[in-house]
Amino acid sequence: MAMLKKNNTDGPPQWIELKNSLVVIGRDPTSDVVLGLNGVSRRHAEIHRYNQGYAVMDPGSRNRTYLNGSLLEHNTQYPLRHNDQINICDVEFTFVDPAAKLTNSSSPGGVIVTEESGDTTLASIDASRFGSTVTAVKPDANWRARRTFRASGCARPRASCCASTAWPACAAPLAPR
Repeated sequence: MAMLKKNNTDGPPQWIELKNSLVVIGRDPTSDVVLGLNGVSRRHAEIHRYNQGYAVMDPGSRNRTYLNGSLLEHNTQYPLRHNDQINICDVEFTFVDPAAKLTNSSSPGGVIVTEESGDTTLASIDASRFGSTVTAVKPDANWRARRTFRASGCARPRASCCASTAWPACAAPLAPR
């Protein structure tokens, strides 16, 4: 289920599950997400759930809503993608969609380590851009993988071969240990 992460400056983030097909964010006490700040409209923003994903809409707030730093037009729905930033006055939310398939555009040149519930897999390393996924990583191997493995398969230190802007610059295979 998708969630909004309310990024608090004065403490840990708050997680809000998007359970309903319409989630209203605003100052009104009947809103699904209540923001008691000056400048927040009674019905400031809405998150809509559809079969194909989620969308955010500003239904006409006075102080406007921003998506990834861009001002939203009133009464226009904008599709949400994993890790999109929604700003309402001084409050920042991050849209988190665990069902979204992470691509290299959301995690450039990195290794994605996830835990999968309900099975015996300890962790997965997503290297889908290169056509493989390593699973059942032992905890001690996980740290070794984080130090040496890059999605490009290069085991050399970044400074020696991958420092160019066109990273990954090499395709040297990862040496077996």
